[in-house]
Amino acid sequence: METLTRTADATFTKILEFIDEINSRPENACGFAQRVYETDGGRKYVRVTMRYIRDDGQHEGGSVHMFIGMAEGIYGDIYKPASYKAPALNGARYNLFDDWDQILEVWDWAGGWLYKR
Repeated sequence: METLTRTADATFTKILEFIDEINSRPENACGFAQRVYETDGGRKYVRVTMRYIRDDGQHEGGSVHMFIGMAEGIYGDIYKPASYKAPALNGARYNLFDDWDQILEVWDWAGGWLYKR
């Protein structure tokens, strides 16, 4: 297996790949709207938000789905949100570089996959 150099650029590329993957899932259709995941930049963590886009193109609501580490030592670490502005700092749940296949297997739109087991 190829070892990826963990940098901010490589991590952001991996985040965008992950967002594209989860946005393409059929379970994001919810009757009146489509769930869409977007990134909201930050220096240490990237916030990933979920928004509803109605059939007429209007945005409805939204919430923070997760945070992903973008700094030395936490590149690609996925955290459950503690609030809109901060991740829960009681440990990373997964890492985009190490756990890619497992993340895609357990991911769900409601965020239950982010709780510690």
